[in-house]
Amino acid sequence: MTEKDDALGDLGGAGVLDALRWAWESARRQTLQAYDPETGHDQGWVGYSAFKVLTDRLDRVFSCNKYALRPGDAPTAGQDFLVAGLGPQEFMTMPRLAADLVEYDELNQSPGWRHGEWRILLQSYSGHHIDRIPWRQKSRTKQRVAMQPDPDQLMIPSPELKAFDALFDAEEGQQEGRAPVVTLVGAYALDGATAESAFYLGRPRLVKGRREAAWFWRELLTRNDGDGSRLTGAEPVAPPSPAPTRGQVEDVPVRVRRTPPAQSPENRK
Repeated sequence: MTEKDDALGDLGGAGVLDALRWAWESARRQTLQAYDPETGHDQGWVGYSAFKVLTDRLDRVFSCNKYALRPGDAPTAGQDFLVAGLGPQEFMTMPRLAADLVEYDELNQSPGWRHGEWRILLQSYSGHHIDRIPWRQKSRTKQRVAMQPDPDQLMIPSPELKAFDALFDAEEGQQEGRAPVVTLVGAYALDGATAESAFYLGRPRLVKGRREAAWFWRELLTRNDGDGSRLTGAEPVAPPSPAPTRGQVEDVPVRVRRTPPAQSPENRK
């Protein structure tokens, strides 16, 4: 199995992927309903509004921050507060998850939500094809996330990789006894003029050339009117060649440890 199989299996089985889909669809609809270029709204307003509504919807469905429930509360507790700001259909279709299934786990002030070993940050990609997100131009936190080695590559750790692990451990400030966290990114795009949108979940990859895919792996969770390509008219690029998986290379005894990203200042978009 690959990391993608692990992540989608764990998050899908727990209902987290359905929650991500619901949160993005709700944020998309709310943003487009409020969008009015005649009042001065532009694509920048769309991006900021989509981000703010999306974080609110994720907090709601995961019972985090101001929507937090006490341990042991039923998922239906506090519905009057939870329904405020939602349309009837949105509330009816919202997944009902246990209050302690997902915890809020920000990274350097970048909003994040964690289930088990999987933490999810957010990143907009308006103006870029999904496979050409320029991680080197993003915040230092997102750059660190994208710098992690191929999660499915089997190899003997080199001194450079050991130093990389040590850097992550030091900057992440991992608590003793806490399970390692793998940071994924939920990438979203929304065009106010065309209503085209898409939401992906994946592991970002820092690349040097424009013809290399900006992901080790990614999965399209939801889209509307396309896959995000027409946001810029850019041509998609080929994903990286698949690395040997655990089942394919059984005689290599050591695998690169999956490590969490290092901490650094963050802009939230």
